[in-house]
Amino acid sequence: MTSTSIPTFPFDRPVPTEPSPMLSELRNSCPVAPIELPSGHTAWLVTRFDDVKGVLSDKRFSCRAAAHPSSPPFVPFVQLCPSLLSIDGPQHTAARRLLAQGLNPGFIARMRPVVQQIVDNALDDLAAAEPPVDFQEIVSVPIGEQLMAKLLGVEPETVHELAAHVDAAMSVCEIGDEEVSRRWSALCTMVIDILHRKLAEPGDDLLSTIAQANR
Repeated sequence: MTSTSIPTFPFDRPVPTEPSPMLSELRNSCPVAPIELPSGHTAWLVTRFDDVKGVLSDKRFSCRAAAHPSSPPFVPFVQLCPSLLSIDGPQHTAARRLLAQGLNPGFIARMRPVVQQIVDNALDDLAAAEPPVDFQEIVSVPIGEQLMAKLLGVEPETVHELAAHVDAAMSVCEIGDEEVSRRWSALCTMVIDILHRKLAEPGDDLLSTIAQANR
């Protein structure tokens, strides 16, 4: 990067499994660097561990402020959709505490054999596949969707639909505020419907535990 150029974020990744070379370049030459967002606005990127730690622990930096309509937009999701990405302090702590109600040691212990079986099945599928294989298609995606389905107590197809809404709403690329809002609304509708079902017919899953504890 020259002294006058500002790199455009997100950076190119010539090797998909490796971080962008631009990160190393900035870390060595300009650890706190201006970058251009997809919206055309300028933001500051922090690339060194100690600096990142300092920013995350400094209360002068605020997720809530980043969600304010006057702030330069990073992704539309942050400003249009209230979530953990747009709250600070006590609100954030309360949300994490709510999640922790379900992720207790007993539940995690019961999930262990489930996780083992899902991973074993995916590795068996990988071993049986004819090369070359798509590791993400055969291993990463199935494991993620099946684990999330067990964790939430829903069908894998439901997780796939939820993930599609999340991916679209949180896209770094410009998809338009209207589409982001539509995706977020669809996601909230699905989650609320699932929670209503968990209240009526609870199971041994994260959403049932949270719903029952806060009914």
